[in-house]
Amino acid sequence: KIEERTLKQGHRVMLTGVGAAAIAGWLAYYQMRRKNYDIELVLGSGFYGLVPRPGDPFITNLSSFQTCKMIGETIDAYGFLVCGHNRKSISVLSSGLVDKYGNIDSAKISEDIYLTGPGGAGDAYKAQETVLVIEQIKDYFMEKVPHVTSSGEGVKVLVSSMGIFEKL
Repeated sequence: KIEERTLKQGHRVMLTGVGAAAIAGWLAYYQMRRKNYDIELVLGSGFYGLVPRPGDPFITNLSSFQTCKMIGETIDAYGFLVCGHNRKSISVLSSGLVDKYGNIDSAKISEDIYLTGPGGAGDAYKAQETVLVIEQIKDYFMEKVPHVTSSGEGVKVLVSSMGIFEKL
C-alpha cells in the first residue's frame, strides 16, 4: 500500500516512524528502488537520503547513517522536507491508539501505560498523506481516542495485521 500510494501521488520524500512503520517503509523503499522510482527516506531527527542497511533494523542503526545525503536537524526534516511548500511527501507511522477517523493517541494506551510520547507524529501528519501501520489489537482500535496527539485528517490508509482500511 505504501508503494501504491507513493507511485499514485508522486511522492518524493518518505518519512518513517519507528518499529513496524520503519520496517514497512523501508520495504516499500526497496521495492520502489527496484522499479527505478527515486524516493528519499527521512527520519524526524533530520537524516535525509537514508538507505537502510541490512542487519539491525533499529531506526538509529549507525551503519545506515553513513548513507545519508544530508544530516540536518528536526526542523529541517519536518519544516522543509516533509511539510514544506511542495509537500510531495508521505509519512509512514505507527501508534498506540487509533480511531475510525485516523486520529491517534501516541502518548498513552491505557490508564496505567504511557508511551514515550508522540515524538514528531504531529508534524509528520502534515505530510501530503499518512499511512498508519499498526498491529490490530482490539483495545487499540477505538471509536474515538480519548486524547488526540495527531489529527487523522491526512491519513489515507491504515494497514493492520488483519486488514487494510482506506478512506474513500
